[in-house]
Amino acid sequence: IGIFTFLALGWQFSQKRAARRLLERDA
Repeated sequence: IGIFTFLALGWQFSQKRAARRLLERDA
């Protein structure tokens, strides 16, 4: 696993957490 792959996974994970947080706030 390369550093770029690690960064991509970390960014995608953070984006999913942010989206879920916004959805929970609206609910």
